[in-house]
Amino acid sequence: MSKNINESNSKSRQQTESMIKKEKKSRSKFKISTRQITMCGIFISLYLITYYFNLPITQMIQIRFGFLVLAIAGFVGGPVMAMTIAIVGDILSVMITGQWGSFLPGLTLSYAFMGMCFGLIFHKSQITVFRVICAGLVEFLVSLFLNTFWLSFLYKTPYFVMLMARLPKNCIMLVINTVIMYMFLKAFSKVFKYKEILN
Repeated sequence: MSKNINESNSKSRQQTESMIKKEKKSRSKFKISTRQITMCGIFISLYLITYYFNLPITQMIQIRFGFLVLAIAGFVGGPVMAMTIAIVGDILSVMITGQWGSFLPGLTLSYAFMGMCFGLIFHKSQITVFRVICAGLVEFLVSLFLNTFWLSFLYKTPYFVMLMARLPKNCIMLVINTVIMYMFLKAFSKVFKYKEILN
């Protein structure tokens, strides 16, 4: 009888210890460090800066650098950080400029989705040509289909008409943005190693 009692006690202790370990692991997963909050603040600031600085190529085509900030944020902090920066950065940019008339929550959701995809593609991964092409296609598809839908709603223009008008521009920007993203992320990953940023 005493052996059975001891065995049952030891089993219950082991179960309790395993449950405690699982709870600690789950808490550590959702724990936000001070450095992560600082990185979010830095990336939001960069997102706001890139909002005002665009590189015009022609009257219809210009390079916007906001997607690069989301790509780096996804590389450093993952999908949640990139989504947070996209949402907060987009809302703050509208608050600073005061352009509430052109504010669309749908566009904010599009940028958040783009940031989430960037985080899933780049987080804890090496920067390769294949990954950057995938990220470039995500940016292309979001810009062409989702953003066109929200813009057609804003300007009350038929969706298909605006889609066809934006298609040539987005095809050109797909190549340009993919090349810029690869060069930028490759240089960033070499200068700032992933472990050094988070540890």
